[in-house]
Amino acid sequence: YIYFESLEQIKSEFGINVVRFALYTSEDGYCDSTPAKKQELYDLLCKGIEAATKLDMYVIVDWHMVGADNPEDKNPLYYLEESKDLFKKISTKYKVLAERKKYSLVEVELLTGRTHQIRSHFASIGHPLLGDGKYGTNALNKKSGYKKQCLCSYKLEFDFSTDAGILNYLNNKSFTINTNQIEYDFKSAD
Repeated sequence: YIYFESLEQIKSEFGINVVRFALYTSEDGYCDSTPAKKQELYDLLCKGIEAATKLDMYVIVDWHMVGADNPEDKNPLYYLEESKDLFKKISTKYKVLAERKKYSLVEVELLTGRTHQIRSHFASIGHPLLGDGKYGTNALNKKSGYKKQCLCSYKLEFDFSTDAGILNYLNNKSFTINTNQIEYDFKSAD
């Protein structure tokens, strides 16, 4: 169970700024569950990460191996591929909106908000941003003619969990641009 109010209370009353979510691999855990149960555990984990992030807390996701029913579960490499897949999913959520030749237009939701998160994450999985000189592929950038990062924020939401000082007037406000032009440009470009 994840309760925002409980996390909020341990932070405000005890000054705790780190929370650990243990995700069991076996014994009805993530790796030996049905697809529906796996999705339920994933959604719960994302809910916890989102709640802790709103409270400016650090999150530790413990890939917890029990090994009682399955002796192989004690081997950290036994569920290696499943752990890689899960941690790729929980770091940055994204969905492909359109594909054209060797390019994809994606919508990204940041769960943690680290510096260069989108750029470094996509480069690490073999899909660098077009025009990104730091994490991208210079040869591909030159060939395509893009000299700037193809990265645009279409929506900003402000939801402060603590006093934001002079920025408090932005709390609970959202700013959105029309994405139709972005999709049109992407689909009609050479």
